[in-house]
Amino acid sequence: MLAPAPLAILALMSGTELLGGAIGVTMLALGLASVLAWTLTRAHRDRSLVLFGAWCGLYGARLVAEQEPIVETLGVSSLVADYFIAFVTYAINVPIGLFVESVIGKGWKQSIRRVWQLQAVYAVA
Repeated sequence: MLAPAPLAILALMSGTELLGGAIGVTMLALGLASVLAWTLTRAHRDRSLVLFGAWCGLYGARLVAEQEPIVETLGVSSLVADYFIAFVTYAINVPIGLFVESVIGKGWKQSIRRVWQLQAVYAVA
């Protein structure tokens, strides 16, 4: 089955779906730009930029995947989109936790580190 034309989908989308899609694409682009900027830097010891980019990219991809007309236009089944959304919902906390740790440190008795480690285990389980 052929996907509907993109302009026909835009006519069927509500304002909320259009706004969610636009924010999602913007976040996805910001994430990709951050990762690209990190790859172009010489000092790869500071992971803040790549972690921020990973978080932005995941958040943007999840927002795009939540817009049903966009998912239909891309030809992705709703079941795959639902599994993707569920995975990203739990996995997105790991890069932001690592980002916070890289910016402010490990925390009192490594509390920040333990939070993102627990979240990583929960995301995989």
